[in-house]
Amino acid sequence: MSALIWVVALVAVVYGYSKVWERYAAGKIKLTLRIDQEVIYDGEEIEVWTVLENSSWLPIPWVEFLMGLPSSLRVKEGEEWREEISYRTFLLPRQRVQRMHKILVKRGTHRLSKAEIQYGDGIGLKGLFEELHWFGRIMVRPRVAEEFDLDLRLQELVGEKSVLRWYQEDSSRLIGIRSYMRGDPYKMIHWRATARAGELMVKQFDTTSETDFYVVMNVQFFKTFWWGTIKEVVEAQCRAAAKLFQLAEAESFPYGLYSNASWSGAGPLTVPISNLPGQLDSMLSALGDLSYKPNTTFYELLQSVRIRLHNRSTLVLFTPYWDDKIALEVELLRADGHRLILIALERIADQLHGLSPSIPVVPLLVEATEVDQLDEEGKGKEESA
Repeated sequence: MSALIWVVALVAVVYGYSKVWERYAAGKIKLTLRIDQEVIYDGEEIEVWTVLENSSWLPIPWVEFLMGLPSSLRVKEGEEWREEISYRTFLLPRQRVQRMHKILVKRGTHRLSKAEIQYGDGIGLKGLFEELHWFGRIMVRPRVAEEFDLDLRLQELVGEKSVLRWYQEDSSRLIGIRSYMRGDPYKMIHWRATARAGELMVKQFDTTSETDFYVVMNVQFFKTFWWGTIKEVVEAQCRAAAKLFQLAEAESFPYGLYSNASWSGAGPLTVPISNLPGQLDSMLSALGDLSYKPNTTFYELLQSVRIRLHNRSTLVLFTPYWDDKIALEVELLRADGHRLILIALERIADQLHGLSPSIPVVPLLVEATEVDQLDEEGKGKEESA
């Protein structure tokens, strides 16, 4: 009889512990992520720390952690690269456990928003499942295309200079008006034109030199711009653009960026022209934020760029696609006095109909297999349309 009483008491204690554990331990696990490296470039291995904290006064005998990674990230587990972070551990009362993970990154903005945990009371009576949510992201910048010989190209674009000089607009040489851009001084606003146009317009004056430098990047691959893209081509464009910005920074030229690629903001991406400290950092961050999908056609982007440009700017146009509308916009930019160079996907570099012979063309080299894939996808979509 006494043995039965002891068995019943033991069962009651175990059951009571399980109920108390569930009440006071459930929902008490907190997750934080830590990335010590602030500036991250494509192809690097970075250290990401996951930190699990038990905020209750009861132990959690086992915890299984699982966090899926974005498609372009991989975590190293032993000698293998995996698509998710997973491990098993335990947490004592008020204990914090942290694990370091080596993650191979690619260019882009990668969002880490949730993880899953399973944990139990250790005696098998109660198991729980939770999703842990937070807001975090990893911004990865493109690698600079050191293998591209662009020094000579840029010198040809911006011209030779024997000494470093700063050029100012001559306020006595008014040549027109244009839309207001962030950074324009308020004293330059043309109030009568603003009243007529319904938006801020500023005066535009002639200068004695052509130092403004822009990169205009196109990620449209088909006539129907949203049909598809090839990541490798966009990556090659980003790396080459990073090289150009690096060279412009070394020459102290004001430079800016336009692109029809989607990004974390609305509409086409625009980084205003500047040569202030920090501009290169802003440019590389903007390139890291670009996605592979266009949000408008390239010729519409060129239309927008043309009405916003300062007088006689220098532009490098990246494009993997060409048509008559693009050719017309490029010719209008040339007619406005801007100096242009095209960096075109190799397969179309010698087929740019309607392009003035005075505009130099540089082929953008990408793996042939990827370009063949683009051609096959394009033909299939055009036939189905």
